[in-house]
Amino acid sequence: MKVYLTSTPEFSHEKLEEVVNLLLSIPGELKFIKCDPLTEAQFNRLCNRREDLSQIRSLNFEEYSDLIQGYREITKTPDNNPFTEDEFIVIISSIRHDLNWFSAFNKRNIFIHGVEWDLISDVDSKFGIAYECIENIFQSLINLDIHHHNQEPNIHKTSIGCINDFCEEKKEILKKLQTANICSSCYERSISEGVSDLILTHIVSIMEELRKEFVISSRFSRSANLEKVKIDNKGDVFIGDKKLKMNILPKVMYICFLKNIEGFTSDQICENEKQFDKIYKILRRNPDEFAVRKMCCKTIKYNNRTERIKPTFETYRTRIKEALTGALGKTLTNYYHVNLTEDQNNHNIFKVSLTNDYLDIDPKFLN
Repeated sequence: MKVYLTSTPEFSHEKLEEVVNLLLSIPGELKFIKCDPLTEAQFNRLCNRREDLSQIRSLNFEEYSDLIQGYREITKTPDNNPFTEDEFIVIISSIRHDLNWFSAFNKRNIFIHGVEWDLISDVDSKFGIAYECIENIFQSLINLDIHHHNQEPNIHKTSIGCINDFCEEKKEILKKLQTANICSSCYERSISEGVSDLILTHIVSIMEELRKEFVISSRFSRSANLEKVKIDNKGDVFIGDKKLKMNILPKVMYICFLKNIEGFTSDQICENEKQFDKIYKILRRNPDEFAVRKMCCKTIKYNNRTERIKPTFETYRTRIKEALTGALGKTLTNYYHVNLTEDQNNHNIFKVSLTNDYLDIDPKFLN
């Protein structure tokens, strides 16, 4: 059974590739295939909204369903064949669902919200996205009625650690990820709906591999011994005695977030462009006048012309994580990374989840 994965234009192409490669690493009956992400022209054609893509904050069930169905109809597989009705298409997007669901399906069309996984766990988002892919495939195959979830007997309003837990509270999703279970009732439902043993075995195998990431991270977090982050007078970043190897712009971003340990909401990143730029000009002798703007903002001015751009913020956030992982290992990295979290008012905020006690910034660097 073929499962095609793509994304909306603004979503990280690198993350899409990571999710597909992760799913491909666990062999079985489901065949995962990467498709090219939607272009902005395709998205605008399929999504009947007046706003620019950068202004769209959410889509409802019908809009997501129409988007995927339209993609199914106007594009072809990488082998240049039409999509068939029994093949799955998964679209990963950073555009929220209007009811704040992380994912949903309509027949063989699936959408997944590919960001804000930092709010659920410190584990890399590719594992959560991969789980949502498998979850929705399973739910589609057993004909789960998600649109009348209060009447659907195999949607568990009270979480029991099953793939079909409703998880009204975000924190409940982690329990489902850590148990990686299909309860006996949902298993019997899959048998009665004719889901093959080979597909079911593959789904369970993928769930079990993903589960290890969430359980190990949770267990490790209870015993982690953190060291200080130090920035010397040259702007080099150390964790303990380990120097982070980063290019200029990821280092600029990281230092700025360390300096502003309370963090920024996504809307505040461009507003604070000058803070990033000040650090950039200290670290680079011949600065590119557009580099920080391209990192932080969605528009850029060339002479008298304003262009809309895709910020490189997420790319450099990934580079920070890679540098941290190289120095510290995968699990400890999450304590030092620029994570997406929630503040006390339930606002999403990017920040390094450390206190000032763990920071040592040489005052000569910024002066």
